[in-house]
Amino acid sequence: MKYQSVHVDSSEKEWIISFGDFCFDFYGAQTGFSHIMPKLYGPDVDTTNNHIILKDDDCYVGMAGVFPSKYYAFNDTLNYAGIGTVCVHPKYRHQGCMTYILNEINKHLKEQQFDFVFLGGAETRYAHFGFYPCVEANIYEWKLKTSDQNYQFKQLRKEDVADITLCNELYTKKKIRCERTLERFYDIATTWKNKLYSYYKNDEWCGYLIYSDKHQAITEIELSDISHINAILSSFLSYVGKDSIHIELPLYDEKNRILEELASFVSNRYVELFQILSYEHVLEVLLKAQMKRKELNEGRLTLKIGDESLFTCVVTKGQVKILEDATTTVDVQLTKKEANMLFLGEYPYDKLPENIKDLCKNWFPLPLFISSSDQV
Repeated sequence: MKYQSVHVDSSEKEWIISFGDFCFDFYGAQTGFSHIMPKLYGPDVDTTNNHIILKDDDCYVGMAGVFPSKYYAFNDTLNYAGIGTVCVHPKYRHQGCMTYILNEINKHLKEQQFDFVFLGGAETRYAHFGFYPCVEANIYEWKLKTSDQNYQFKQLRKEDVADITLCNELYTKKKIRCERTLERFYDIATTWKNKLYSYYKNDEWCGYLIYSDKHQAITEIELSDISHINAILSSFLSYVGKDSIHIELPLYDEKNRILEELASFVSNRYVELFQILSYEHVLEVLLKAQMKRKELNEGRLTLKIGDESLFTCVVTKGQVKILEDATTTVDVQLTKKEANMLFLGEYPYDKLPENIKDLCKNWFPLPLFISSSDQV
């Protein structure tokens, strides 16, 4: 079969949603993409042009969306894309459609000069195209229950503009975060049918949380005063009437130090599959962010990644520098998967040369995280 990739205009928005629903067996108003992914397919959003459509002659047979955004790390920005709604018509499965679509996506990503991209799915399916698990979350279980009447919870609706504005203002104070505008905050927060709650102490607004009924988990929690987290979690556990709930946090989140003492640690889990497209820029931006979070050991690290990237990272006198010098002796040569794990995940440090082991343990993993609400 001779496939062809095309883009379609806004007139095809309903077809895109219907095709995705059909391929994923989503039926009904409560299960379709427009309901579980309002930030991409809601009535006031048009992401039609973000989709790559696969044709076989005059038939549309496959599709994937490439959704750009920004990742803020203190004063620096990384451009990224989330890849989602990857699907093939049932009659065309196992006929090379997925391979064609992902090759087209990779060409598009390089043309657009993204720093990194991510998608959800099995590593066995996507590793061939350069996507690997690496970014991790800490998962805790909370069982302490109280009925503290000082705390009240309010599930937000889209019309609760005052509360949503407060949520967005608190979110944008985070030094490391994904891009969210006030106009899109609610739709982003309620991705995957998650629920957005404000909480109050003695009728004073003091933060928000995002809760997944499906997983009985808090996927995001922000507070005006972090010391209240134990009381808020205990009150919320009583509010939802559960025996326990899970809380998901980035590895670098300061709330870990409290939950490590008061909650049961369950596990780490990978969030999505990642492909780094600009190792140099990602390391420069995230090492600078790391330096603002903790003291970094001074040193230099020369890396050879795959067949493409050769560069040196230097941390000295409170600065991060990336040098491209082909004559420098390489400290360690890594595959792309190994590089992802070293920079963003759990790497077996005993495999590193002795002279760079402590340096790598101090620098990595870097502060990158994509929450459930920011995934596609």
